[in-house]
Amino acid sequence: MKIRVKLLKSFTQDPAHGAPVGVIEKADHLTDDQMIAVVKHFDLPECVFLQQSNKAHVKTRFFTRQQEVAYCGHATLAAFKIWAGGQNDVFLQETQKGVLKVRCTDELITLQQSTTVINPSFLSAREIASLLTISAHDVCGPCQIISTGTPKILVPVKNLAVLFAIEPQLDAIKTYCLQMNACGIYPFTQDTLSPHSHFHARQFNPLVGIDEDPITGVAAAALGVYNQIHKLRPTTRCIVEQGHIMNQFGTVIVDVAKEVYISGYAVSFAEKEISV
Repeated sequence: MKIRVKLLKSFTQDPAHGAPVGVIEKADHLTDDQMIAVVKHFDLPECVFLQQSNKAHVKTRFFTRQQEVAYCGHATLAAFKIWAGGQNDVFLQETQKGVLKVRCTDELITLQQSTTVINPSFLSAREIASLLTISAHDVCGPCQIISTGTPKILVPVKNLAVLFAIEPQLDAIKTYCLQMNACGIYPFTQDTLSPHSHFHARQFNPLVGIDEDPITGVAAAALGVYNQIHKLRPTTRCIVEQGHIMNQFGTVIVDVAKEVYISGYAVSFAEKEISV
């Protein structure tokens, strides 16, 4: 079967950087195994498959190289860059996390996040530091699980030097995330490369087959909530950098009010036809 795949980079306007993703339109006829085969073919973190919906304008399904995931921010950006076709409007997407709003304005795309869930318990800094191969003294605040659709383990570290020195113990992280019912560890710092940014982050999510993610919208959204809880930066809008260490740099804009939104750009760089 021939499938047309549009390749984009999200959270950037530069196709040399950003989070890569494949967008497949009119995917109602594809099986789950065929969707996973597409992701494996391009060796991408995720692909998004667009299907008909009786609840929203379009249904979005997200797959990694090994499984379906409930929601993906950077894939949604790419999907609506293609699907909206430059229209300035508010659309609805059906996801496993419910029907969510997507606002397309010029080139910027803004995504409503799912219900925020905050785990009030703090995790062991020593245990998490061991998973990241850093000192517990390099963790500079509470480690906490927060979800705006996908539960992430937020880990504040002292500076960029610590963040870039992390060597994740991927098998141990996978086991730990299973134990904690979380989907990825997200260490971050207030030390940034750009003076316009508020945080720099990395994400490790081997549980779904992503050793390190270039740019993670849902984790950045959780960081925006963490920022409000712990009052790190006096703003309801923060800019999160990610991906520099992978040479796939991009930024996520996070707005936290009654609801949580993330915003960013997406750019096309290729279109290919494959057989699955």
